[in-house]
Amino acid sequence: MYGVLSFLYSAVLTRGMGNVTGDLGAMGDNSLIDSTFGHGNQSLLNLLLTGVATTNVFDLSKDVAGLTLIGVQKQNDIGFLTLLEALRYLKVGHFLKCPKFPIWVVGSESHLSLIFSRDMSLCVSDNTPFKTARTAFDSFDDEGNGFIPVTELPKLLEKLDMVVDPDYVEFMKERLDPDSTGIVLFNAFVEEFVPGALEKQDEMFQHKEFTVLHTTPKAVQLGPEGDV
Repeated sequence: MYGVLSFLYSAVLTRGMGNVTGDLGAMGDNSLIDSTFGHGNQSLLNLLLTGVATTNVFDLSKDVAGLTLIGVQKQNDIGFLTLLEALRYLKVGHFLKCPKFPIWVVGSESHLSLIFSRDMSLCVSDNTPFKTARTAFDSFDDEGNGFIPVTELPKLLEKLDMVVDPDYVEFMKERLDPDSTGIVLFNAFVEEFVPGALEKQDEMFQHKEFTVLHTTPKAVQLGPEGDV
């Protein structure tokens, strides 16, 4: 038990108390423990996985009504998946979903477990044009709908260090939204700026077989004298 506490103190002190407080941000409750259930919250898990105690799991940062929310800033060594995404409570960004190594912490209803694979081909480089476009697009697609308002196109182009000349932006709006629906689809955007990327992604993972190993920690009960 004390080994776990020592590990926790080490993680917090390594990051620094001031930095941890800053990581939690204005939306945080300045705690690394869930106030309802008493276990470590997402901020603590992010601190242990990434070294930064942000409360969010999306990529980079998001501006919400003038408030900047900090997410995961780069591809992580170890990933994170959660049942909450299937329930549409949140969306895990690609930096955690696609880690450098095929190891993922998995959040379920009541506990955390671990899955991993020896197949390194499951890990995709973070430096591909497709991943760059995906990350930038998702920063404007908060709900994960696969499209963004066409009015966000200039900001998206700017985020990708592309041309934002008004005439060019209007040209691209007409090209990406020919029916004037008011939205830009992710697939259309990628095919325009990273031709063939979607087909290549499908070829990489379609009908691919691989082995994943799963481990779940066993519950430990302490006796009155602290014995296990």
